[in-house]
Formats: sequence, structure tokens, C-alpha cells
Amino acid sequence: MVMLCVWRWLGVNILYFLAALQNVPDELYEAADIDGASMLQKFRYVTLPFLKPVTIFVVTISIINGFRMFEESFVFWEAGSPGNIGLTVVGYIYQQGIQQNNMGGFGAAIGVILMLIIFVISFIQLILTGAFKRGDE
Repeated sequence: MVMLCVWRWLGVNILYFLAALQNVPDELYEAADIDGASMLQKFRYVTLPFLKPVTIFVVTISIINGFRMFEESFVFWEAGSPGNIGLTVVGYIYQQGIQQNNMGGFGAAIGVILMLIIFVISFIQLILTGAFKRGDE
């Protein structure tokens, strides 16, 4: 399932990074060449700082997509996996809220808890990467 998710999201993540790489000004690479920077130094001091916002975005949406993964496990194990090894949180919400229609409130409660967990983890990740810092600090 992990390989399927990597394959599913790899293309769009590559497009995000390619778009970010096209926004790096050529003048910065030329200035680094004049200063005698090596390829590694140009990558570290010119390319990576321009990729930071896209990297933060891709990591954030990847975390969210990891928590909301449902389709992959549902396609593989629609009838149920042995020992529930393929059961994800969203699959559990589906199981409790849709399949066992007498427990709709329990499925909704799990959904709210999942939303709070995703919010807290995303918020911590954004704080740790410095996404909330202003440019003049």
C-alpha cells in the first residue's frame, strides 16, 4: 500500500518541485559562478532556499494524505483484510459510520478526532519548519 501511495502522489509532487525550480532566477546561479561556488554550494545556497516553501507544502499535504488514505486499502481488501492489517483510520470511519449504519454517530466522532489529529500534527510541522516566521525576523 505504501508503494501504491508513493506511485499515486509522486507525479504531482514532482510537478510542484519542477514549477518551483523554474522560479529560481538564473542571475543567482550566474552570481554564484562568478563567486566561484561549486555545484554543491549552488544547490545548498541558491536552489534549496527557493525550494523551502514548496517542500513545506508537499510535506504538509503528504501528511494529510497519509492520514486520509482510504481508497488503496478499500480496493485491496474490500471484504476485510486478515487481522485488519489493511484497515486505515478512514476505513475504520467508513466501517463504523456506513457499514454498521446503527453507529453513524461513532463514525462521525472518529472523523472529528481525526480532523483534530491532522490539525495538530500539521500545525506542529509548520511551526518546526518555520513557515510562520515573518521575513523581517
